[in-house]
Amino acid sequence: MGILIIHSCSKDKDDKMKCSVSGSVIGYNPDKCGCCPGWLITNGDDTLKFLTVPDNELLWDLVNFYGYPIPIKFNYKDDISSCADYYKIMTSVEFDLDW
Repeated sequence: MGILIIHSCSKDKDDKMKCSVSGSVIGYNPDKCGCCPGWLITNGDDTLKFLTVPDNELLWDLVNFYGYPIPIKFNYKDDISSCADYYKIMTSVEFDLDW
């Protein structure tokens, strides 16, 4: 009989992730409308949208050099602004370039 241990990330009272999740930066939407622009980042089967990442300029440099996708680990919380239905807020990021 095997024991299955499920490890999952949970959110704290401020809706901030308590552990890093893995994903890939798959694109950037440059459209100029209220809630349009933003980084598109996968997490499992979900695609999350972030207006910026903590190392936004570094991410642009990596995309310009390597292209998409860029593997990352990140933490995030829910946005509470007028674009809350569209965006999350990235609180930390680590680029994983060991392909």
